[in-house]
Amino acid sequence: MVKQQDNVMKKILITLTIMFGFNNVQADNKDVCLAVMYSGVRTNLLEIHCGFKGEMSKKLAQTFVDMKCVDIISQEEIKVLGEQVSDSLFSQHEKMGGRAFCQAHKKGYMDLFKN
Repeated sequence: MVKQQDNVMKKILITLTIMFGFNNVQADNKDVCLAVMYSGVRTNLLEIHCGFKGEMSKKLAQTFVDMKCVDIISQEEIKVLGEQVSDSLFSQHEKMGGRAFCQAHKKGYMDLFKN
């Protein structure tokens, strides 16, 4: 139960940071930075391959910088996580086909913009 509450708190922090631009918030937790990075890479790939126009990946990238995650996560970790996310999405894309893949992810992407 504690682990689940931690995950909820991380999601709330990420959402608030994106929505309200808390530029002076610093992640005191590597997991929060990894979650922001994961979301940023994932949304960027969806924007590129599916043509989603929200530019949420830019907001997530700025959040990553503003939270000083670049001081917490090494370049090697960034590279590895980026490759893992990319491989996972490309695998889904191959299995589902382009159109079905994009349709399956559209609602989740659009939900990022709801308050």
